[in-house]
Amino acid sequence: MIEPIKKVVAYIRVSTDDQDLSTEVQHQKIYSFCQFLNVFPVKIFADSDVSGRKPLKERPEGGKMLEYLSENPDVVGVIGLRVDRVFRNDVDGLTTVDEWSSKGISLYTTDVAGNIVNTQSSTGRLLFTLMLSFAVFESARISERTSDAMAQLKKSRKKYSKDPYGFVSDADGNLVRHEGEIKIIKEIISMSLNGRGQGYIATELSRRGIPSKRNKTWYGSTVKNILSNSLYSEVRSEVFAERKINILNKLLARQPELKPDANEVD
Repeated sequence: MIEPIKKVVAYIRVSTDDQDLSTEVQHQKIYSFCQFLNVFPVKIFADSDVSGRKPLKERPEGGKMLEYLSENPDVVGVIGLRVDRVFRNDVDGLTTVDEWSSKGISLYTTDVAGNIVNTQSSTGRLLFTLMLSFAVFESARISERTSDAMAQLKKSRKKYSKDPYGFVSDADGNLVRHEGEIKIIKEIISMSLNGRGQGYIATELSRRGIPSKRNKTWYGSTVKNILSNSLYSEVRSEVFAERKINILNKLLARQPELKPDANEVD
């Protein structure tokens, strides 16, 4: 009797800076891996430009894959080329794999010198835990190095990614103030100081038809990034100074005018 081929799904995650693990390359490797395992990939889910630190259920295709698994109990495995392609979050990785294991779903990866890591076995589970720890550690180190580099670039007013709102880069990569956008940043800071929430500010900017840096929708998270970005510390100082001057002018305006005493003789 011929044993039926087991059904699996595959998950691909690729970043824009990946060269050796592009979507096409991962697809080819997934199909070769499935042939070696003698399993049939009924569906492949591919996320692009999504951080592995984000829980799987919060990724566009990752969430769809979890829904597919819950609706198709005949699927017995998830294929990923490497643990860090599927998870870079230790809590999410361990809890998700535990849930899959309780349902008889295995996670197959090829992290250890091309050898199969099947999380249904005790050895495979140990290797998965180790590889997940390395993936999380590597991600943390990358974040630290990136954060340090960006902080230095911000401090020296050098371009550190795409031009941030309020600035444009010159030919030498120096960030130069865009006064039109700086005016909007000042409004954002002022609204925040007046007690307006980030969601309200984003809605207000959109209502007024004020474009974001790349003509995208304003979100509360966008406003939050501006309010917390050290690049705008000088702008915040300017806002505080302007508010102090306005308060002083209002106080002076409320003072009664000095009138000459009627009994005073010239």
